Amino acid sequence: MNHQQEQTNEERLLEYYPALHRYCCQMTGNVWDGEDVLQDTMSKAMHTYVPQENTITFSLLCTMARNTWRDQLRKHKRAGAWEQEPSHQPLLQYADLQTAAALLVTHFTPQQAAMFVLKESFQYSLLDIATMCGTTEGAVKSTLFRMRSKLQLLQNEEVVAQDDAMVTIFTQSLLQQNPDLLRNIVSPALQLTTPNALMCAA
Repeated sequence: MNHQQEQTNEERLLEYYPALHRYCCQMTGNVWDGEDVLQDTMSKAMHTYVPQENTITFSLLCTMARNTWRDQLRKHKRAGAWEQEPSHQPLLQYADLQTAAALLVTHFTPQQAAMFVLKESFQYSLLDIATMCGTTEGAVKSTLFRMRSKLQLLQNEEVVAQDDAMVTIFTQSLLQQNPDLLRNIVSPALQLTTPNALMCAA
């Protein structure tokens, strides 16, 4: 393995990140779906191309993003995600709410986790969440569906409760049954993800 080449590909990913972020959001039509496609694309690129000597190009990343988006659309169509809203309460399996909060914060952005808790635990409507997020009901529905699907896959994963500020906010919100603690988190004025966060998630 060529270490210098690996570093170069990592640097290229960081360099292309802003443009790819804009591309994904424009392609999907909203920030929420664009963020999901971006994260999947960056993760695939990190695992597939960074360890190799193949040079990562922006054109290649755009192709990967388009294929990822098409795959997601096909999955939604097969699952009927647009026809009905599945009922699922994955947080109920965790006796310790701090552990449940740690699971959400570990695997999703704070904004996505807040959306999920507002819908699943506080029964906020899709319209209310979309209004708070500055997006559409369809985008919220799409994000929640993917989150439920991922949480199903994580059911058997051992989660360690974390002493983290964000985990504390979610835990307090659930314990106190106080959704107001999560309102600022879903503000569209906040940055959803950063390149470094995606690198860590990959």
